[in-house]
Amino acid sequence: NREHLDLISITETWLTTDVPDSVYHLPSFVIFRKDRPDRLGGGILCFARSSLQPYAIDPLLDHSQDFELLWIAMRPPRLPRPLSVIIVAVLLYCPPWYDALTKRQLIDHIIACIDSLNKRFSHPGYFITGDFNSLATDFFRTRLNFRQTVKAHTRGNKTLDNIFTNLFDFYPEATILAPLGKSDHNCVLLRRNDSQLMPVGHRVVDHR
Repeated sequence: NREHLDLISITETWLTTDVPDSVYHLPSFVIFRKDRPDRLGGGILCFARSSLQPYAIDPLLDHSQDFELLWIAMRPPRLPRPLSVIIVAVLLYCPPWYDALTKRQLIDHIIACIDSLNKRFSHPGYFITGDFNSLATDFFRTRLNFRQTVKAHTRGNKTLDNIFTNLFDFYPEATILAPLGKSDHNCVLLRRNDSQLMPVGHRVVDHR
């Protein structure tokens, strides 16, 4: 209650089409969700503050339904230089049963989507968050020049829940919080570094 949150992401919602958005409506937020249609479990959900003018985008249609991914663009009233248009929040869940080929396809899809968005928008900012499980994440640094902001364990002695961003000058390190309810994953809170001058104050939360 003490945090003014702009983005809340949740993985493994286990929601189905039988559960309407009204069940978990939050005032002043827009809901984005992707339920798993063909098997039990999974599902991702994002709440984005309505004042940020959030809207869903689909960078590449060819594999848009293959993975548990949400792409959300936001247009804050002001952005720091060199950002000029949007912030893109990406929520993903990589199930533990993905084989090596599927994980490789997921990585290639993310890179292709970001390449497409970089051509469409001028210097977009990115937050890529979610439960990565065993997905190799070196490509965020080597291919995209993103940095990991989660520096501690989020489930037992493992770091499964990550937030990668190209805005690391403003969001250097996330805070690990206690789990919600019966979850065995910690919550992750990302705050702006107040020592840096940034005219828009986003905070991103990722939890299960």
